[in-house]
Amino acid sequence: MRSVLFFLLIICVTAHSGDYKKLHKKSVVVDTHNDVLLRAMKGEDLAVRTTEGHSDIIRLREGGVDVQFFSVWCGGDFEKGRANKRANEMIDSLEALVKRSNGLAIQAHTYKEVERRIKEKKLVVLIGVE
Repeated sequence: MRSVLFFLLIICVTAHSGDYKKLHKKSVVVDTHNDVLLRAMKGEDLAVRTTEGHSDIIRLREGGVDVQFFSVWCGGDFEKGRANKRANEMIDSLEALVKRSNGLAIQAHTYKEVERRIKEKKLVVLIGVE
């Protein structure tokens, strides 16, 4: 299945290679995995352009990302009972980031919200739990 999707992607990109910016702008761009919340938990403000890493709200918007899944990951190194607390801390840091984004990023909880926010030209923020 992956090879079929990859093949279709190559066909689409090749067919529109001269219009890649137009195609990108017309498409809904979804990034399904971003571990940047670990930096936010250390105090980095991702609502502004940062000097570390590759992701912040400003650069995601400039790059045309419409929907961003922020990963909540606790890993196997957390002692029993600690993983839930860490997951909640990461979710809290994401909610704080959305509040600081001055309306550029909006968290969605339903597909209808995602559709509406994309039309409003907002960065739709979703949580992906690993």
